[in-house]
Amino acid sequence: MLTPNAPSAVFERLGRSAVKLLRRIEPAKKMARFYVLDLEVGLFGHTVLVRRWGRIGTYGRRREHWFEDPVLAQTEMDRLAAAKARRGYLPVTDHGHACR
Repeated sequence: MLTPNAPSAVFERLGRSAVKLLRRIEPAKKMARFYVLDLEVGLFGHTVLVRRWGRIGTYGRRREHWFEDPVLAQTEMDRLAAAKARRGYLPVTDHGHACR
């Protein structure tokens, strides 16, 4: 039974999307990079913001940020996505194409 403060119940209230996938491709600079943001539930109920980034075609690098409060994790996820958007990263649609 889920309690009102269970992480999955909080994610449902936030309207959390499963993953934010961003991509930046600039052929003139020979640049093809990705950036992935995901919220997960840790083993002890913490909310984990997982960031992955690197060149397209590689696994890239991975960093985890642990939060007690899922709302703070979602806020940080949105802040990081906005920062990447300012640097030219575009969200990827369900069909694998970047939105313009």
